[in-house]
Amino acid sequence: MYDEKKIFKGMMSRIKVGSRKTVIRENGSYSRGRKRELAVEITWEDLQQTYHQQNGLCHWLKIPIDLSHNLISWHPLAASCDRLDNNVGYTKDNIVISTRFSNLGRGACSENIFIESLNTIKKALSKDND
Repeated sequence: MYDEKKIFKGMMSRIKVGSRKTVIRENGSYSRGRKRELAVEITWEDLQQTYHQQNGLCHWLKIPIDLSHNLISWHPLAASCDRLDNNVGYTKDNIVISTRFSNLGRGACSENIFIESLNTIKKALSKDND
């Protein structure tokens, strides 16, 4: 069994680290980061609330997300926080919960192109099952 609170706190921790700007130190080394820091205006409770508002389903694939997958490193069906607009930070109205698979697959692709791509994949998979 898993502790739901720990899962969402872990997701929040990754968001905070991933949203930091690159820092060049005096010795010439640098921290991995972004060109510009992203605003993080959400909490782990916001992630949990969004997950439950989506009825535990991936925003993109509409499949159930099993939070225990977050306990397995790099599991493609683990819950992930996806920003709808990648030019905006982590705000309540700019996040959805998706699978890691769909979040990483979408990348910076527009919502329309990604949904069209998902529909193409669904059609191909349904033909295979006929």
